[in-house]
Amino acid sequence: MFTASDTNLDHWNVVTDKDQVEKVLENSHQKAQLVYKHSHTCGICHAAKEQIESVFTEIEKQADMNFINVKKSRPVSNAFAEQLGVRHESPQVLIINQGKCVWHKSHWSIKADAILNVLD
Repeated sequence: MFTASDTNLDHWNVVTDKDQVEKVLENSHQKAQLVYKHSHTCGICHAAKEQIESVFTEIEKQADMNFINVKKSRPVSNAFAEQLGVRHESPQVLIINQGKCVWHKSHWSIKADAILNVLD
């Protein structure tokens, strides 16, 4: 099982600028994109991140994994919200397919099994 600490995001695609938002949306036409919005100062975020990382390998087979640090990259988070019509929350998971958000959850609703069900 893969477990990344908050300081080790090597296995994630870290999205830090608005130009990357367009790339994620483009990539969603070839492979689903999971976008995870995280704040390092939020306890719920840490629990949500653990849920995702507990099945990281399984998710990664079906979707690219994108990480946004909302404290450092709030304009990026806002760009996703505007482009997809989904209100910003943190923590938040978006699953994007064919340029559209097909599923999103926040806070305690972020569950590993639910993400896997959506991707299947």
